[in-house]
Amino acid sequence: PASEFCGEIIVADIGIYPSVSDSVGMTRKIITADDFRIRFKPRNQNSHKGTYGHVLMIGGSKNMAGAIALSGAAALKSGSGLVTAFVPGAVRTAFYRFSAEQMCHAWGDENTACFTKDAVADAEKLLIGKSLVALGPGIGTAKETAEFIAALLPKIQVPMIWDADALNLLSQHPEWWKHIAGKCILTPHPGEMKRLSGKENGNDFRLETAEIFAKENTCILVMKGAGTIVATPASGTWINPSGNAGMASGGVGDLLTGMIAGLLSCGYSPEHSAPFATYLHGLAGDIAAEKSGMESVTAESILAEIGNAFLRALEGNQVDVITI
Repeated sequence: PASEFCGEIIVADIGIYPSVSDSVGMTRKIITADDFRIRFKPRNQNSHKGTYGHVLMIGGSKNMAGAIALSGAAALKSGSGLVTAFVPGAVRTAFYRFSAEQMCHAWGDENTACFTKDAVADAEKLLIGKSLVALGPGIGTAKETAEFIAALLPKIQVPMIWDADALNLLSQHPEWWKHIAGKCILTPHPGEMKRLSGKENGNDFRLETAEIFAKENTCILVMKGAGTIVATPASGTWINPSGNAGMASGGVGDLLTGMIAGLLSCGYSPEHSAPFATYLHGLAGDIAAEKSGMESVTAESILAEIGNAFLRALEGNQVDVITI
């Protein structure tokens, strides 16, 4: 709550050994470039696209084609070997105009505005061989879409990332938790979190709300906002120092979903994929702001800097700063 009165906060190492922190039971920490660097998984020279996983993105609806295209592109930029998007037919043309590298399976014809239960058979076929499912970008909240998700959930056995309107539908259908607890990462913004938890989530209680929710629902929770919080049910809580106010822009959250998917696809654990992607996402936003100013930061400009965020984090001289 006091962040408006702060200037520049630098996270500095003062020489406390990790074993000391572990011995006193510290469960909260700032995400740093060092955390990512020491756990970085370099690509094997003797590898191919199948080595780095295959993400299935499910989303999109009429008038909301961009979100899933951005998510899939971010997954590829974050290391995934393959991305397939499952979209309603009305989304296909706009999707392909944005991304040539992703595969797209469209259900229905060009007038099909959203998913219905009839799309489950196609989705089930697409699940074969996939590393994970990212559900929600641009999917909408139509009754038919909720019926589609309800019918599909029992068939998904791989890890899931929930975002956008999939979260809003989940808040209306708590019975879905029996299919997803223990294998999902949720990425709500404040409004979505309020609907999920049924509580106001002011700055005073963000940490506590996130931690309680993650434990009670056995999920990894990425509570987006300034100083994004990544709460895990068993391995503690991460607080993100990267990012800036220029990232308060449409589509930016869809990139985070894709980046988490990309790291998961490459073999990072869910407990590390969520905080590391969150940190790199904010760092890409910081690089974009350095080049154009915060006012001109867009999801596409951040997407273009994801590779540079990886490089900067791996250089070994990144100073983690929170600029308020």
